[in-house]
Amino acid sequence: MSDSDESLPSPHTSLKIDREEKKEWMEAVDDGDYDTLSDLIKTSVRHELDDNFGFVENHTEQSNTQEVDVDLSGIEDRLDVLAQQISRVESDLGRVSDGDDEDIIDPNSDEFYRIQGEVENALPLVESEEQMKDLELAMELPISERARVTGYVSDIAAALDEPEDAVRQACMNLKEQKTRVQVIVDDSGKRRFFEVER
Repeated sequence: MSDSDESLPSPHTSLKIDREEKKEWMEAVDDGDYDTLSDLIKTSVRHELDDNFGFVENHTEQSNTQEVDVDLSGIEDRLDVLAQQISRVESDLGRVSDGDDEDIIDPNSDEFYRIQGEVENALPLVESEEQMKDLELAMELPISERARVTGYVSDIAAALDEPEDAVRQACMNLKEQKTRVQVIVDDSGKRRFFEVER
């Protein structure tokens, strides 16, 4: 035996327990919860030392997990934006389902075609979706000019002096009918309609 082996404690430990307690331990081994009595004792001591007092389904499996700090702020921010978008959609659906349709115009009427033509002329005209995303939202502009930058339904409706629901309906109809009319959702969750140049 080397000098370094003599400094190590013996791998054997004696333990005196009463008969009832040993019987209970042996039943745990017999039930298949532990491979051997040594396995039960070592597992129990390991749990005690690790402050792991919870029930362990399968004690023979070692956990390879580690605690890791993860920055979820980007995900949380995106979830906030999605929640805002869902809220707006619910609000839009609520207005329609509540029967608040006084500003909804028959899409086959001359009035609708007039509004749709005005809306199309008021949309921002850009070369690409990327250019639309890069446009600065110049909110200090007069409303008549701001609509051609923001593409917000509320700005277009104010610039045209038309009901917001009718303008929204026209924007959605244009988007469905014309591939050049597109929509993006900004960071605040608001839809921005625009037309891509040919």
